[in-house]
Amino acid sequence: MDTTERAMLIRRGNELFNGKDYKNALKIFIAVEYKDGIARMAGVMEHEKKDKVTALKLYIKSGMRGNVEKLSYEMAQTVRFLVKEDKELTANQKGENFDRGYKVSGQAPEMMPYEVLKIAKEKLSQKNPTFADKKEAQSWKPISISRKELDK
Repeated sequence: MDTTERAMLIRRGNELFNGKDYKNALKIFIAVEYKDGIARMAGVMEHEKKDKVTALKLYIKSGMRGNVEKLSYEMAQTVRFLVKEDKELTANQKGENFDRGYKVSGQAPEMMPYEVLKIAKEKLSQKNPTFADKKEAQSWKPISISRKELDK
């Protein structure tokens, strides 16, 4: 394609863009590899249409590295937030406390301390394990501490 034909197509693409016929304008901009037009379309996709994935693809195609980095960072932050939210929901469903990524307290253990002592004594070949002192066999009482209390 010669320069006059390319210029004519760019003008037509700009007319379509100004008339908000973005789909056909983008087809022309991509066909003639008009990077400025592709970058303007990426801006429209990002800000007006709120389609950040398409905007990112168009910014890459137009060679706008700064916008690619900015949008990639924003998207990564969104994914981080969603993963954190999912971890928090999972922890709450399991009955655990979840406070800004720190596991403060968990669920009670499956066995109580006296059961663990009994099994340990049996493994050490004591035939009838008994507890010399009742303090040895205390019931398990889980505690919950908030992050603020822990910092104090």
